[in-house]
Amino acid sequence: MDKLTVYRTIQTIKATESKRIELVYHEIDHCYYIKRELSQYDLDTYQRLKEHPNPGFVRIMELWVKEDKLIVIEEFINGLTLDNILINEELSKEQIIGIMDDLCETLGFLHQLYPPIIHRDIKPENIFYYRGHAILFDFDISRVYDYMKNKDTQVMGSVGYAAPEQFGFSQSDSRSDIYALGVLLNVLFTKQLPQDEQYQGEESKIILKATAIDPQKRYQNVQQLKQALHHYYPDEESDDHKKYGIPGFRQKKISHMITAIIYYATSLFLAMHITVVNGTSNEQLASKVSFSIWFLFLPLLFFDFMWLKKTALFSQCKNKFIKAIGLVLTAIFWLFVILMAAFSLT
Repeated sequence: MDKLTVYRTIQTIKATESKRIELVYHEIDHCYYIKRELSQYDLDTYQRLKEHPNPGFVRIMELWVKEDKLIVIEEFINGLTLDNILINEELSKEQIIGIMDDLCETLGFLHQLYPPIIHRDIKPENIFYYRGHAILFDFDISRVYDYMKNKDTQVMGSVGYAAPEQFGFSQSDSRSDIYALGVLLNVLFTKQLPQDEQYQGEESKIILKATAIDPQKRYQNVQQLKQALHHYYPDEESDDHKKYGIPGFRQKKISHMITAIIYYATSLFLAMHITVVNGTSNEQLASKVSFSIWFLFLPLLFFDFMWLKKTALFSQCKNKFIKAIGLVLTAIFWLFVILMAAFSLT
């Protein structure tokens, strides 16, 4: 039996070439839902949203593909969106900070999934303000971050809220959502986009930093943005050091640097003295190069360079012992890969 037969359309909310959104009534459980019929979609994103529910975004009840279209059944929230509220109300500063807190928590959850889910269309029209809380919806152009790509394959996003990288300059990531949050913060205070009216209150510096053209100059995660909103400014460079700094040289401490130099020098010395029994000269060279690369790779993995720990086995496990085993197994796996690659070239 067709799953759609149990859903009776009550009202068409929106209909375009790429999507159709309806309020529907379930004839068996007697509840209202929102049905989204999408011709352009990322099935993986919606599947992961369904598997990882969170009170900060609408719950995905069902989804399936029918005639090359994705059918999404999601919970119906009988509340107003922020754009409707802003037409008739002036939000207090306390309400605005509360909304931003809710969104930071929700996006923090999405961004910490592996791989992260990037919303890419944060704006008042896509946020319910229900019972004093902000609830995010409309993941139609959201995407799972792809570590192998350097730019988005499709140019998508709402003008004014979309970060520059969403227009094909580079790949959008969690900082793209932070850009939109900065724009939203300005809109909540002024009801205008920053380009039309820049907010002049004490949060103006936060807006400017969040909406920097260069993603490197924005807050690097939503936790930093949330802390700034509450006037707590941690060492914002620490995450940059963690992501890009070479282990041993991140904090510029003499003791760490000396230890790192000793490790790197010793590793290269040991690698150069590794021999393959009865191996050819090419095989000897391949083993030396492989172990040199692997020894240099180990601190990058164990000290989370470029968030490499997220690629390790069991990285999402809460048990520290199992996570440690996962790191060791991942290190061994990469040694095998490096050796196979090197010896295949001999």
